[in-house]
Amino acid sequence: MLEVGRPPWSAGDALVGLLVLSLDLEVRVQRTRGSAPLVVEVFIPLDCRNKGAPMSPLDQLNAYLRRLESRLRFSALSKGTSLVTVSALVITVVLVWIINRYAFSSTSLLWARILLFMSVATAIAFGLVIPLLRMNRRNAAR
Repeated sequence: MLEVGRPPWSAGDALVGLLVLSLDLEVRVQRTRGSAPLVVEVFIPLDCRNKGAPMSPLDQLNAYLRRLESRLRFSALSKGTSLVTVSALVITVVLVWIINRYAFSSTSLLWARILLFMSVATAIAFGLVIPLLRMNRRNAAR
C-alpha cells in the first residue's frame, strides 16, 4: 500500500515535521503488512507554482536557471555591498588621518568630502552596478 501526503510524524520528530511542512515537501511512505514503514521517500518540488501539472524537461531547466540566477545575483549583491562598505571605511579613515594633519581646515574638509564621494561612487559602480548588469541567464548558465 502506498500513501502519498503528509507523513505521520511522532512527537519526537516534530522539528523534522515542521521542516517538511515549511518547505512543502512531498513525502511518500510505503508500508508493509505491519505498521512500521518500509520506505520513506522525500521529494523537493522543482517549481512550487506547478504543483499539479508535470513539468517538461525544458520547464525544469528554466526553473533551475531562474533559481541559479537568483542565487548568483544575491551573491554578487552581497559581495558588492561588502566591497562598498569596506572601501568607504578605509577611505574615511585615511582621509581623516590626512585632514587631521591639516588641522581640519575648510579646504582640506572640502577636498576630503569630494574624494570620499567620488571613491564611494566608484566602489558602487564597480562593486554593485557592473556585476548586477552583467548577471543574466546566459552568464548563469555558464
